[in-house]
Amino acid sequence: MTTNAAPRGLKGPGKALWQATVAEFELSSPELGLLAEACRTRDELERLTIALAGAELLVIGSMGQPRPNPLLDEARKHRETMGRLLALLRPVEDEPTRGRPAARVPQPRRIRDAS
Repeated sequence: MTTNAAPRGLKGPGKALWQATVAEFELSSPELGLLAEACRTRDELERLTIALAGAELLVIGSMGQPRPNPLLDEARKHRETMGRLLALLRPVEDEPTRGRPAARVPQPRRIRDAS
């Protein structure tokens, strides 16, 4: 068990994620950096969720048309970002288990040349 203190500025949800993770896993310095970003993202997502709780889902756009509240898109992007950060922290098995390949850290996708 590690005794890494939570980064400054984390609020309830981010601090809880930090504490639960470092209590369960031994993380390297780069992994602690990824975790810190995931925790900050978790705190931002919490603020977005609170803001959306009291907001209209449809707002008036610049041309007077109804459109989705932009906070919905921001919350979705924060969920995706947090998921990607946490996926990078996923433990990698040392050896494959029978019948199952070992878990891998996701690699960036390569864009295929369209020509």
